[in-house]
Amino acid sequence: MSDLDKQLFEVYGKKKGNAEDFIMLVENLLGDLPLIQETEEVTGKGTEETVTYPIPKLRITEAWGKPGSKDREIIERYSRNIPGESLPAKIKFLSDVTTGELQLTDVKSVLSALVMLEVLSTILDDYTESAGGFIFEGFLAGLFGGKAEQITEPEKTDDPAAGKPITDVVLGGVEYSLKLLGQTTGVKGSFKNMVKHFKVKDHVVYLDARRVGGSGETEGLEFGEFRITLENFVDVFVKPFLEKVTVKEPSEKHQFHFKDAAALQDKFRQLIDKDMAIKSIKTPVPRELKRRGLSSGLVSSAPTAHFFKYSPGSEEVLNEADLKLNNVGMSKLVDMIINMKVELLQKYAPFDITYTEEKYEKTKASKIFGSYAMVEQLERAIEEFKKTGDQSEVIKSLEMTPGYLDPQQFEFTRQQAEEIRGFETIAFLPLGEQALKASWERYATLLESTIAPIYHALENFSDNLSLYMTGGDEDRKGYLLKASSDVDTLKDATEKAAMELDDSQLSFDLNEAVDIDK
Repeated sequence: MSDLDKQLFEVYGKKKGNAEDFIMLVENLLGDLPLIQETEEVTGKGTEETVTYPIPKLRITEAWGKPGSKDREIIERYSRNIPGESLPAKIKFLSDVTTGELQLTDVKSVLSALVMLEVLSTILDDYTESAGGFIFEGFLAGLFGGKAEQITEPEKTDDPAAGKPITDVVLGGVEYSLKLLGQTTGVKGSFKNMVKHFKVKDHVVYLDARRVGGSGETEGLEFGEFRITLENFVDVFVKPFLEKVTVKEPSEKHQFHFKDAAALQDKFRQLIDKDMAIKSIKTPVPRELKRRGLSSGLVSSAPTAHFFKYSPGSEEVLNEADLKLNNVGMSKLVDMIINMKVELLQKYAPFDITYTEEKYEKTKASKIFGSYAMVEQLERAIEEFKKTGDQSEVIKSLEMTPGYLDPQQFEFTRQQAEEIRGFETIAFLPLGEQALKASWERYATLLESTIAPIYHALENFSDNLSLYMTGGDEDRKGYLLKASSDVDTLKDATEKAAMELDDSQLSFDLNEAVDIDK
């Protein structure tokens, strides 16, 4: 007698057995899950047909993120059949199944993939953004399986903000911050908590799952991710804003030549009113401008200089003909030119100026890091950290920033997040009604020939046995005969499924184990 036969015999070898015990035992083999409710297809002509998809339906639960819980065990019965050593690999697998790029042939993989897709679709449809985000975290922990865990509380460290405020789940040793976002929602977080996170952690991966769709319906999720470390901290939190200032050269439309001093003054006033950054001012005779009090803003100088160029915090000398000004120096120069008498300013004509609409000042980066000198200090500390492995100076620099001292939120627009070095688009996972229906129909024949007969026989057995238990004397025997016949059908269905699944655990002799006549 097989182990399963022994289990059945223990239940039904005694007269104490009841229908609920039997149903529970059989459903344990299939995942403790009921059949998805039948759905009616409604058209303009009315209800045309009823379609049944023989797919188990998981109960949405917050316990998915807790290893060892009963609900976690149930979801892992399915997730273990989703291949992939990483979360992106598992998501890509589900995406390929949904689009039809990957054709599955075995029942286990089909059932597991469709169940996972159904769960994700339900989360998006039935939960608010905040509640859905929390359930989504637990689901991904369950999808990854093993020791993957949803983090719900801060770690017990000297700094209790470390861990949880940033990390949502740990999957395969990788710290993930999960964001369930709209199509244009920014990626936000606490900069102070981020710094505290790196006191005890060496990385975090931001995984964005963006809803795609219109008219209030979600057609799917677009997954993308980027990794943050101390080594790439400046690339992530400064470069998306700063590169457009210090690297990108002004376009031709932002370069002007003035022979008239009054026209130059008017142009400067316009630029200041529009909060645009003046990048350079070129004049043949700048010496007297320097003697008028400009020296406090100079970073370096040369006696033959004739070209004033904005260079935040730099100490390099471009060449003998250049004067490099920091922000203070450039502001002083522009203010002096605007307020100088036109007759005097005309002596230094002609003028060439360049400006750009992007700048470091008053950007999100400057609000978090303050002056550009602070960014440079951080960069030096990071370079030293790369050599020595000692992160203390990096953390110390970050703790001196306005974003830490006066806690602020960082925020990347979708475009800025996707421009971060190392950002990777993982996959688009279709989850709309039509996409899911196409996936179900693609495997309908396989499921109808294997799983559906088991559920239908089990459902009939449960109904007839219940009617036998509660019916009148005159009709009880008929229900009992039907229930007995259902057992035979269930036996045949499970044996056929066992052959398809190549799983000996599903093969058992119900006639030997269950004696309905008793």
